[in-house]
Amino acid sequence: MKTPGVKTLDVGCANGWWLDSINKTYPSAELYGVDIATDVITAALKRLPAAKFSFANVAVGLPFDNDTFDYTHQRQLCLGLQKEEFPLAIQELIRVTKNGGWIELVEV
Repeated sequence: MKTPGVKTLDVGCANGWWLDSINKTYPSAELYGVDIATDVITAALKRLPAAKFSFANVAVGLPFDNDTFDYTHQRQLCLGLQKEEFPLAIQELIRVTKNGGWIELVEV
């Protein structure tokens, strides 16, 4: 992620703490976050105003074109998704991640 313009997406970004840590390590990365909770998106915008945050449900569909991101991260959403939604969420992560990009799942 040291290449300028690398696009990073955090799905279930909460208050943006993970993207904030990425920003400190890779300040040239383009940062995007999605979550379904209004209050956490508001907090994320305050924490990291340079990032682009939006409301979205990964199991319903992400508001991005195919092959948009170089690095896609999702953490602990297995606790927030129904069993039948998890495969749909994974398909969305694959869809929005570029060919040759990386998907990181941090789940229990």
